[in-house]
Amino acid sequence: MLRLVACLLVSALFLPATAATQYGRQRQRQQQPTAYAPQSYGDVPGMIYSGTPIGVPPSADCALRTLAWEYGKKLQPNRSGFRTLYDALQLHACNVTAPPLLAQEWQPPLTHSSIGKRRTTLLYVDPRAPQEGTNVDSLRLRGSLKAPFRSIHAALNHSRSLPKPLDIVLRQGTHFIGQTVNLGPEDSGLRFRNYAGEEAIVSGATKVDLQWEPSTACTGCTNSRMMRCASFTGSASGS
Repeated sequence: MLRLVACLLVSALFLPATAATQYGRQRQRQQQPTAYAPQSYGDVPGMIYSGTPIGVPPSADCALRTLAWEYGKKLQPNRSGFRTLYDALQLHACNVTAPPLLAQEWQPPLTHSSIGKRRTTLLYVDPRAPQEGTNVDSLRLRGSLKAPFRSIHAALNHSRSLPKPLDIVLRQGTHFIGQTVNLGPEDSGLRFRNYAGEEAIVSGATKVDLQWEPSTACTGCTNSRMMRCASFTGSASGS
C-alpha cells in the first residue's frame, strides 16, 4: 500500500514536467521558419510566384493589381500604356487587356522650353565631332552648333565660365563618360537635354575599338586584339 502511494506521488511530480517539455518542443517547432515553398502562395491561375498570401481571393488580388497599374500610369503619363508594369503585375492572368508593346516607347521631344523668362545659353556636344582645335575660330565658336564639344566633361567645364541658365545639348549618338560627372552649387541653372528630335545615350561603359580577323584556333572563329582601351588591354576572340 505504501509502495503504491509512493509511485503515485512520483508520477504526479514528473507528469507536469514531461507535459511542459513536450509543449515547449511543439512551440519551438511552430516558431522555426519554414523553407520557401511556392505552393504557400495563393497564386491566381496563370501567375508565377505572385507573392500573394494564402486566403486572398483571386478577384481581390486582380483588383488590387489593376489599381496599382492604373496608379502607375498616372504617375508616369509619358509611359502611355506602361506595358512593363502590366507585365510585372502579371495582369494577363486577370484577363486585363494588354497595352501595345510600343505604347510606352520614348520619343525625343521636338521642342524644349527655356528655364524661366531669361534667354538660355546653349552648348552642344556631339560624340562624332572631331578633336577640338586651338585656332581662333575654334575657340570663338567652341560649343556652338558648328563647333560642338566632343565630350560632356569638356562642355561642363566650359559652362562654368558662362552665365546661367544654360543647356548642354547632347546630339544623337552614344556619349561615353570615363569618369563621374560631378555637379555643385556653381552648376545651378544648368540642364542636360537631348537635341530636338534626336536620341542621345549617356553610357558609363568603356568604348573598345576592335579589328577582327580570322582565327586559327577553330573553324569559323575570329580573333581581335584591342587597339585602344582606356581601362585594360588584352585580346578577345569569338565565333
